[in-house]
Amino acid sequence: DWSPKTIRTLITRLYKKGFIDRKKDNKIFQYYSLVEESDIKYKTSKNFINKVYKGGFNSLVLNFVEKEDLSQDEIEELRNILNKK
Repeated sequence: DWSPKTIRTLITRLYKKGFIDRKKDNKIFQYYSLVEESDIKYKTSKNFINKVYKGGFNSLVLNFVEKEDLSQDEIEELRNILNKK
């Protein structure tokens, strides 16, 4: 469980970095995101790949493809995505 102080610290850091904004409604701040969810997912994934796979996206994909049981539909979807590139 996070303490209220930890939550305030996190919100303050996100605000200062420009990820969220706030507006005051009476005496209460209401916070909202300034960043799209898809952008956050991309940046988080990119950071993960850089740390764990040394930036090698192909190593990540190969690791999952080799260890996961993929259905024919999933395999076809991967092919379609790669063919579009």
